[in-house]
Order: sequence, then structure tokens, then C-alpha cells
Amino acid sequence: MKQIEIDVFREIEILPSPPFQIKRVLNQVNTMSFKDFRAETMIQNDPAITCQILKIANAPFYGYPSQIVSLQQASNLLGPGPIKNIILTTPILENSSEVFEDYDIAVKSLWRHMIITATFALEIAELSQSYASDECFTAGLIHDIGKIALLVYQPKIFSIIAKKAKKEKISLSQAGSETLGWPISEISGHLASIWGFPEKLINAVKLNHNLEPDNDESRKLSALVYLSDCLADNLNYHDGWHTSEVSIEPWIFETLEFDQSNLNGWIPRLKEVAELAAVAFED
Repeated sequence: MKQIEIDVFREIEILPSPPFQIKRVLNQVNTMSFKDFRAETMIQNDPAITCQILKIANAPFYGYPSQIVSLQQASNLLGPGPIKNIILTTPILENSSEVFEDYDIAVKSLWRHMIITATFALEIAELSQSYASDECFTAGLIHDIGKIALLVYQPKIFSIIAKKAKKEKISLSQAGSETLGWPISEISGHLASIWGFPEKLINAVKLNHNLEPDNDESRKLSALVYLSDCLADNLNYHDGWHTSEVSIEPWIFETLEFDQSNLNGWIPRLKEVAELAAVAFED
């Protein structure tokens, strides 16, 4: 397969949301009064809409360029009107089953994985008191936007990567790196950078731990998202192609300043919140 360059994703301005997500959000928009409108509650399960809100909130027009890190901050800044407009203009993800037969499964599995990762990031942040939970949730929710971009805008390449992962029993991320020549997470970071997200959010979605010591805050967010991503895989909330347990690298515990025994004690709580979050994906 001819390798593609990451710049092919430069022109992407918006990510679509699957029909089941759009329907759920629109139902909430129609039933919630203006006074009771809470954007972060309505769209907390939708990485595509969240990215568009973050993109607009971080634009120079609103006075805080590349400074808005969380969905909560963005919703407070923009207010109900603009957010409703973003929701109503979000494109619907079209079915591309003609490209590969597992398309619908890929969409549902990927969205579920991102939501569970966000849920774990929030819970671990609160349990460990290691970082702002709203920022962790947002970073976890959008960490795999690179996979969404591949799925939507390069479905044939996504299909090749998915088949390789399944055939060789490796993760989608590993299959992507071997196929593309660079990690899929680089697409996530690339999009976040183009859309004007803060640097620590860019580093987090790239799962970047190669940061300078004076960038401790950014490194901690990256570590927490990385840990949450691993746990989502290991607790069977993977992106659809995960086949084996992911080992948690020592740098994660060193950065977050807790150890495996702490994490083991939190697992029952994490399983509980994951089951609640996964209800949205039950048929």
C-alpha cells in the first residue's frame, strides 16, 4: 500500500457524528429548556461535537486563543445559543459499509472506547487528586479523533489497517503505525494543533510522554489519558480490534505519583462507572 502523509488530514474542518449519537443529542436539545441547558451534559458522549465546540471556543474571536482545555470551560464561554447551532450543524456520519463490512461495528466500538476512556480519566483524576477532572475527561473523550478521521476520510486505508490488526492479532494502533509508518495518534495531535487547541491537550491526544521536565502539567495529562486508554482496552472496552492485554508502562505511575496497588483498589469503581457509561451503546 502506498503510504500517505499526515498532511492529507490538514483540510479537515469538522468530524461527523454517527446517527445514533446525533439522534440522542437532538432529543435532549428539544426537551431541555433554555434555562436548564447544560452543554457538557448533553454532548459528553460525543467526541465529534466536542471537538467542534473546542475549536470555536479556542478561536481568537472569543478572546482565549488556544487556552480552553475542557468542554466545561468551552460551554461556559460560548453559552447555549452557539452550542445549539454547533449541534444542529454537525454532519451525520454516512454508512460506508461498501468499503468494508465491519463499518458499523467500527463506529460503535470506537465511540464507546473513547467515552469509556474519558470516564476512566475523570474517575482516576478524582480518585488520585492528580489533575483537573474536567480537563481529563475532555482529553480522554477526544484522544482517538485520529482514528475517526481515518475511518471517515480514508476508509479504504482504515480497512487495510483493521484487517491487518485482526489477522495478526495486534492492536489497531500498532497496525496503523506499521502500515502508515507513523502512529495514528499523530493524526489526533495534528488535528488538535490545526484547530487551535491548547498545547497540553495536543500532547495528551498524541499520548506524548517525551516532554521536558518543566512541562510537568502537560506530561501528567498525557499519562492519565494513556493510562485510561490502556484500562479501557484491558477491561474489554476496546476500539474493536484489541486482542491482548496492554501493559502499563512505569513512566505512567512515576508521572502520576501513585502505583499499581492504588490502581488495583480503584478497579471496582472504574468497572462500575464503565458499565453505566456503556448503557448508551446497548442495542
